[in-house]
Amino acid sequence: MQKTRFNIAAWLAQQFIESRLVTILIIGLLLFGLLGLFFTPREENPQIIVPAAEVTVTLPGAPPLEVEHLLLTPLEGRLSAIDGVKHTYGIAAEGIAKIQVEFEVGEDKTQALVRLYDQVLRFRPPPNAGEPYIRVVDVDDVPMMTVTLASAHYSEYELGRMAERMVERLRSLKEVGQSYVVGAQPREIRLEIDPARLQSFNLSLDTVRQAVVGANLSLLLGNQVHQGETHHLRMDNLFIHVNDIKNLILRSDGERIIRLQDIADVIDGPPTERTQMVRFSFGPAEPRFAAGVQMAAVSIAIAKRPGVNAVPLARALRQRVAKMQTKWLPQNVYVVVTRDDGDKANKTVNLLVEHLFIAIAAVSLILLLFLGWRAALIITITIPLVFAVVMGADWLAGPTLNRITLYALILALGMLVDDAIVVIENIHRHYQQLPKNADSSHRSQVAVLATGEIGEPTTLATITVVTVFLSLIMVTGMLGQYFYPMTFNVPVAMVASLFIAYCITPWAARRFLPTTNQHASKSSLLQTAYRFLFNLLLHYRSLRYLFFLLVIMLIGLSLLQPAWQFIRPQGLSGPTSPLGVSLAFLPKDNKNTFLITFHHPEATPLEVTDRSVRLIELELAKNPYILNYQSFVGISSVVDFNGQLRGSSGRVGTQFAETK
Repeated sequence: MQKTRFNIAAWLAQQFIESRLVTILIIGLLLFGLLGLFFTPREENPQIIVPAAEVTVTLPGAPPLEVEHLLLTPLEGRLSAIDGVKHTYGIAAEGIAKIQVEFEVGEDKTQALVRLYDQVLRFRPPPNAGEPYIRVVDVDDVPMMTVTLASAHYSEYELGRMAERMVERLRSLKEVGQSYVVGAQPREIRLEIDPARLQSFNLSLDTVRQAVVGANLSLLLGNQVHQGETHHLRMDNLFIHVNDIKNLILRSDGERIIRLQDIADVIDGPPTERTQMVRFSFGPAEPRFAAGVQMAAVSIAIAKRPGVNAVPLARALRQRVAKMQTKWLPQNVYVVVTRDDGDKANKTVNLLVEHLFIAIAAVSLILLLFLGWRAALIITITIPLVFAVVMGADWLAGPTLNRITLYALILALGMLVDDAIVVIENIHRHYQQLPKNADSSHRSQVAVLATGEIGEPTTLATITVVTVFLSLIMVTGMLGQYFYPMTFNVPVAMVASLFIAYCITPWAARRFLPTTNQHASKSSLLQTAYRFLFNLLLHYRSLRYLFFLLVIMLIGLSLLQPAWQFIRPQGLSGPTSPLGVSLAFLPKDNKNTFLITFHHPEATPLEVTDRSVRLIELELAKNPYILNYQSFVGISSVVDFNGQLRGSSGRVGTQFAETK
């Protein structure tokens, strides 16, 4: 037997083939992968960091058209000229202007915000305009869960008070980030003064106003040293309860005390004039559906902190909401989780993991049919080891467990077994030439030499694949961040498969592959057919040229498949032609929700906007596939990722509405 020159493949095989630490190494790699699988944050899509901010400037008393010309247009023009800005979205409303600034993906967040602050501070607003306010927009501020409280017996104001109590208890979870209530009516203390009673007591409105303002005070009066200690003196006379306002003394003439409740009705509740409406309805697909029944509703929006795993947080939030619903929420208040990105991400990842195991089983079956059960078992063992390394690397390096991560593993599955197949096949070929009673040292030596023979070409082939996928790092922008898990995971999987093929495969082959002492083994049907076709190509030039032409034609047709989709008998909007391959910017992702947006002219009353929304709701109530729908009239719904970047939360006014 001709001895091959020593290389890295033979050196690694020699170090591990008789080592007793390989078993511990295998167990360690599997535990490393399990830790990565359980502790790596799960989400449906990769995190895309888009630097963005919202600039708000007030111009009290100015109509929307004046705000647009004097404030919005010049400021938006200045901000859109900032280096790195991709889009600006401006909204002019009564006395206020809001501009959403979105930077290019990949821009340094700190530097981008510094440039934004610099341009905003240089801007000279018109007279009477307020100071610009800049709010940083973060991806993690997008709510990952939305809980809706709906009832036909309680108003939005009462539901809002319940929701505020729920938010206080949900915030105690340390993983919870920003959380707020959408759609609740604000609380106000309203004084409805009776002019007749006011006149009968010979009082004026100015007297009442001064009495209310002067009584609701909290002032620091100074410091006083007493017994060696400094004490702060404060006059604290703030209103704490509604009765404090009702019993406020307006005048006392020695015989009669005139209180505020004598001349006015003190009402604690929501405003009388409606500026927004939120309602919720069950759809025909929900067992609780009742035709024509619409309920007042409020929504609790909950975001997670950066780096937090959304799956266990969503589970903890659901448990806490269910506990509050059981203990103190009224029975006639429906609690519906209308958004749960944690549960959705968990289902998506679990489904892809299931498909991953199906792919592993399919590969193992093919190996079993063509390599025999011993060689197939050895190669199959390397698959979970490689995946364990990738999962652990994701846990340490930062990529989350999402559908692109698992897609990268499924893509790499067919390539990562190549190294182990080449190594096991060459070892098997050498073992066929050994006597059946060959000792372990001889088997080890042959396995090391067989691994060394194919070391250089196998390493070169693996490096080529790694280089191809590493070139994806040159893709910038949102697409580059979206496919970064593939850029990271496929090279890690290929490098791991190479080292496992050199270290663990020879170790397993030495212990499980038999030696048959067969210098010329019987050819299988597949090998016989391959030799026959190959001999025909070698001996007949015309067949060889015809074969080359056929291969070139097939490659050309495969390259034309993406272009073939544009040739459709029914036009571009029709179905794809046979053998056509559809093109898409991102992988297909069916959402179970959709958003309908209403934008009427500026002066549209709330009732007119609400009438348009109700027409749509009548159609939604007829669709048998809808579980529920919720309408937000006068305000925006709970924003998602796209809505946050486009400033949808600023669409507040009687002309706006959304149905989700």
